[in-house]
Amino acid sequence: MVMLCASCGGRTLSADAPTVTAPSWERVGFATTDADLVGAIDLRAVRADPLFGPLVTQLARKDDLGVLLRASQIDVVATAAGGEIRTWIAVVHDVNGPPSRSDLGSSARDAVTIPGAWIVGEGPALERIRSNAGLASSRVVMPSRALFASTVQGRAIRRPKEPVLIDATEGLSEATLELLGGAHLELVLRCRYVDAASSRRAATAAKLVLVAEATRDDALSALARELVKVDFDVSGDVVSLRVTISDDLRELLQSYVVAAVR
Repeated sequence: MVMLCASCGGRTLSADAPTVTAPSWERVGFATTDADLVGAIDLRAVRADPLFGPLVTQLARKDDLGVLLRASQIDVVATAAGGEIRTWIAVVHDVNGPPSRSDLGSSARDAVTIPGAWIVGEGPALERIRSNAGLASSRVVMPSRALFASTVQGRAIRRPKEPVLIDATEGLSEATLELLGGAHLELVLRCRYVDAASSRRAATAAKLVLVAEATRDDALSALARELVKVDFDVSGDVVSLRVTISDDLRELLQSYVVAAVR
């Protein structure tokens, strides 16, 4: 039987999922220390993971993303408004020499190359960082065991059209997500709302979405049926969730990934 383990408690989870912050070069590219989106992916750990490794390999071969097989980490920092990204920078770490099209697709011709890293992006932030590209050697600090980690400000989250999903995102001011690898795959999520009433309403709406998904007959229904059993922790204006995915569910997810990349 598929089992998920949820470890809840507002204080514990808030400590487990701190805000992911941008490195110092953010101030050059964005002239601010309050980015709307900061994210990082540990590609070495992802490639070694039995679930995500095959997917990364397939993406690299099919979509001119050889960078996924070469780099150690990719950091992304962006500003947004109304759910739309306005300008962004991505820094690819532990790569040498200029990138080819097989590494970054059409973005390769516009990449800024510095010792040990490539910088790509779009908009004013990329243009500002060109003159101080050496600063981008510093990295987003990844939490322990994290394959992926990101913090998104509410203004960067696109509002859904579905009424039940609107309830889950109404009043959302910040969301931090971590996907943790290692012996067990774990998901840590912390959503901060503008007030306690909004957080309670969002947790209820999320439960309703999971119940609806659990009745479907598709690849995600098995996961939804298990998540329905997990309680969201609501502490003031924060909704927290930590899920440890059991080995048999991980195998189920892996089978979906393998089928998707064939």
